[in-house]
Amino acid sequence: MTLRECREIVDMYDGAASSERRQLQALLARLDEIATDLRARQADLRRTLREVDEVATQCRDRLQELG
Repeated sequence: MTLRECREIVDMYDGAASSERRQLQALLARLDEIATDLRARQADLRRTLREVDEVATQCRDRLQELG
């Protein structure tokens, strides 16, 4: 979460329960966005790691063939 995003949430606060509700709703929406982004990155990292593992296995196999 950027400093700007934090500031936007803080700026919503005026002491009233309605502004607290808005703050919490805005925070939850942003947290959902962050979680979605992190899950996508996690999937990309898993896919890349599988590819790295495959290439490393091929390298090890070839090294064994070469003796």
